[in-house]
Amino acid sequence: RLMHRHGWSWQSPARRALERDEHAVELWKRDVWPQAE
Repeated sequence: RLMHRHGWSWQSPARRALERDEHAVELWKRDVWPQAE
């Protein structure tokens, strides 16, 4: 209701960002994420 009152709507992205670098994401998942866990 609050968002609607201000003229906003709930939205979710329809697709992934064009700038997304899949290779960089895979490297991050392999190298950084295990250390964060």
